[in-house]
Amino acid sequence: MTTNSEELKNKIRTWFIQIIDSFREEYEKLSESEKRFLTNADDYRPPCQIEVFWLSEPIEYQLIVTSHDPDRPDKEIIINGPFRGYEFVDEIEKIMNEPRWERAIPQDSPYLGAETGKIKRPDVFVGLLKNFVNVVRNSVFLKLEKGQMGGMILDSKSWCWYVKGRVDELDQSEFIEKIIRDIKQRSRSIGHKSEVTQVQIHPKRGIKGYGAHFYPPIWIGEIRKRSFKQKVFESGYPWPSKVLDFNFNRKKLVVNSDGFVGVEAEDRIEALRILNTIFGIAFMSGINCLSARESEVSEINIDPESLKITSATWEVSSLRSLPMEWYGLRAIFYHPKQVSKELIEEILKKAEVISKDEELAELLIFLIEGFTHYSNSEYSQSFIVNWLIVEKYLSELWLRTLNEREIKGKRKDKLTNPAQWSLDYVIETLNLAGELDNDTYKELMDLKTKRNKFVHGGEAVDKSACEKLMSFSFKIVEDKLSKVFAVI
Repeated sequence: MTTNSEELKNKIRTWFIQIIDSFREEYEKLSESEKRFLTNADDYRPPCQIEVFWLSEPIEYQLIVTSHDPDRPDKEIIINGPFRGYEFVDEIEKIMNEPRWERAIPQDSPYLGAETGKIKRPDVFVGLLKNFVNVVRNSVFLKLEKGQMGGMILDSKSWCWYVKGRVDELDQSEFIEKIIRDIKQRSRSIGHKSEVTQVQIHPKRGIKGYGAHFYPPIWIGEIRKRSFKQKVFESGYPWPSKVLDFNFNRKKLVVNSDGFVGVEAEDRIEALRILNTIFGIAFMSGINCLSARESEVSEINIDPESLKITSATWEVSSLRSLPMEWYGLRAIFYHPKQVSKELIEEILKKAEVISKDEELAELLIFLIEGFTHYSNSEYSQSFIVNWLIVEKYLSELWLRTLNEREIKGKRKDKLTNPAQWSLDYVIETLNLAGELDNDTYKELMDLKTKRNKFVHGGEAVDKSACEKLMSFSFKIVEDKLSKVFAVI
């Protein structure tokens, strides 16, 4: 370490000590009501620790963490570096193993899973560091003035912010004056409201839920046109925003512009049924849409006031998950289908109606799952799923035929018992009774033969047979849906 570096470190330490002292002096001059409007970003009350991660080459930047750990000394200033670019991340990785970092974030931190006490500071910090690295990379091509840049929350008691250049080059008086001015401004704009309103400024516990993107990707509304330069420095597509929220059978449901649908639910299975009902209606409405799998469902948190999705955790298990990788996969390109907000609203309303009919919802989900298997060239799996729809349709048609002929008692029991009256007999009898025309009869008998060869003989189903059956099952579900919506 050079003498010059040590001198600069001492200068930075002195700068922070003076900032802390000046802040506390000015903060005590505020009224009690004004003090309530101090934010996490500007808090230098005791105990306060500051840690600097100093990048010196090829461009000078500093990443600064302000924390309030009760078991650490007040005014503890740690300066890591200066580091060159090629060693920066490696050196920070070593620091992450030190005791002050190897601790769980507070359970009231605004991150999904924080309440478990299992999320550690490095788990969150890695995302902030990743963003910092992107800022530094992009600044090679941008003309940015030296000074304080943006910041973000590390946990409920810690804040992280960036400086281009060195922090000791900032004017201390302006730094403190801005903090105090902002506190007073927030106090004036909010403080005149009732006590009830003031209490509501404290964060509320979010709504637990799960969600998934439409896939193939869609974009709801018009995609904002951007310049070539914006496309280079921004992520693959514009940052998504909420386009609508919806009460889905008394559960909160949120849809973002990038086609992400989040729904309030206690577990993935409940959410998956709702999501696939929505995707099923979308499929029936002309949107090329596949069903979601359990591994593709993200765990989310919904703000109870704004009804916006505030956090999400997911795993990249399929292409459906890729739109979640806004920062990690900046070069990703896909072409989403543009869909109107009005169509999505109509789909949600229909899906809510269908979800109340468990049997029809199940058929709809079978249909989209069959189509998903078909799209993945899993023809045998698609065939079996679609055959379930046809079997249910034939059973209902057979039961209706028996009821129309007033067949009752033991005779009806025999004719509806699969062990005594097989599906083969049902198809034959329905054709003889005029309930199935000859063309439909021949097609069903041919498809049934292919089903038997696959189930009993292991003979794979070809694409052509899969398409024929899928077309038949589509018409069955389409007919059932049209009858439901005709009376609404």
